[in-house]
Amino acid sequence: ETSAATQAERFTIDAVEVEGNPGDVILDLACGPYARDLVRAFEASDQRTDLIHAIGSLSAAADRRGQGARSDFSSNVHVGFHTQVLVLSQRLLKKAVRHPMLLTLHYGGSVFMAITLGSIFSDMTYDLQGAQDRIGVLFFILFYLALLGMSSLPVWRDEYLLFAHERASEIYGNLSYYLSIVLFDLVLVRAVPPFAFA
Repeated sequence: ETSAATQAERFTIDAVEVEGNPGDVILDLACGPYARDLVRAFEASDQRTDLIHAIGSLSAAADRRGQGARSDFSSNVHVGFHTQVLVLSQRLLKKAVRHPMLLTLHYGGSVFMAITLGSIFSDMTYDLQGAQDRIGVLFFILFYLALLGMSSLPVWRDEYLLFAHERASEIYGNLSYYLSIVLFDLVLVRAVPPFAFA
């Protein structure tokens, strides 16, 4: 019988290496010249077969429990639309309170940019130079507001994974999620800072 343990015993390790960090010794064995021999020994061992069998049986049991639990849950529990919107809105509000830096940056940045642009372009004249300044500041304002809105793209990408998982579990509907996002993300974070900027 060839097992991974008996194959590993035939590799010699210096006493100096064993006295060092055990993690370094394991990494040296796993990544060093003995790595292929260790992999071959494990693939031929009985432990690998037992492990694959145990993983398969646990996975099948989890699938059976998950399907039964999901069918029981979906048939017995029905949450109203208002409750779904309320719970999702509370979750978004808690997230905004727990991570106040996003709101602080949006509101503080909008007020700071408004004061800065107002002080720079406060004395525009009614000639060619003033017209060019107005066009430049309008371009900058549009560019700033576009970049301000783009800060939500990574957040929505990460939120989509959570939404897809919870929607597949039938925890809430699409409309309730959309309304809670409109109420607490678009209004609170995306609409009020541009108004503060204006």
